[in-house]
Amino acid sequence: MMNQTTDAHVQWDKACKALDEEFQLSASELPDYLQTHPVLEASNRWAQQATDGHLLLQLAQPIIHDTQALLDALN
Repeated sequence: MMNQTTDAHVQWDKACKALDEEFQLSASELPDYLQTHPVLEASNRWAQQATDGHLLLQLAQPIIHDTQALLDALN
């Protein structure tokens, strides 16, 4: 049980770091942000269901790219 908790914590830390690096957002800003961007809320639900971090990373790359393009266009 402890190993699963540790793994989840490590994955959360990696996700927070990626979020900051890709979008300059902190995890505390994410609940409000997800509510105003439904595509991100959907991708968040998919991410929560993923059991393989490597596969998730591969699947998330197009979403990250498209989301960054959208954010760039909005800014």
